[in-house]
Amino acid sequence: MNTYIKKSDNNDRKINEINQHKSRSLMLFNFKLMQLFIF
Repeated sequence: MNTYIKKSDNNDRKINEINQHKSRSLMLFNFKLMQLFIF
């Protein structure tokens, strides 16, 4: 039981990191797009 909880916690952490990375790159992408449209 305990090891299962630890494993899922690890997976959640990985998923969170991946999601953070995605949203960060998405924000950068949107920012570049906006710059293109503004200038």
